[in-house]
Amino acid sequence: MIFFLLLFLLTSHFVTAQNTPSGVSVSPYVLAIQQPDGATLRIIGRVDQGIAYTETEDGYTLLKNDRDFYEYAKKGAGGKLKFSGIKAKDAADRSKKEKKMLRGITQHLRYQSPYRQLILKKMGNQPYFK
Repeated sequence: MIFFLLLFLLTSHFVTAQNTPSGVSVSPYVLAIQQPDGATLRIIGRVDQGIAYTETEDGYTLLKNDRDFYEYAKKGAGGKLKFSGIKAKDAADRSKKEKKMLRGITQHLRYQSPYRQLILKKMGNQPYFK
């Protein structure tokens, strides 16, 4: 009986994940990475309609800057995402000042049209993940 219950739960999760067009995890696992300054950051990969994103555990979209630090993403012009200038940290490691600054940043940001269409065109209209 327990076997069938587990089989049902696993199968229903798989079917749900396959039929969800956006917000599907690339991996169900959180990865602990090291920022260039040695700080540990826990990240998770996400896919939204074929485009891959990286987020903190609490949902802030991240971009990797030219110094290889992850920063929080902000909404940019033309559907783009832009750097916030704030180095990403795990929620437990954020200062009061950082927490206050994050109030002005939306979680789960995604590229929007027209920039989204440009990305998909560059990918040959093939999603990054199927």
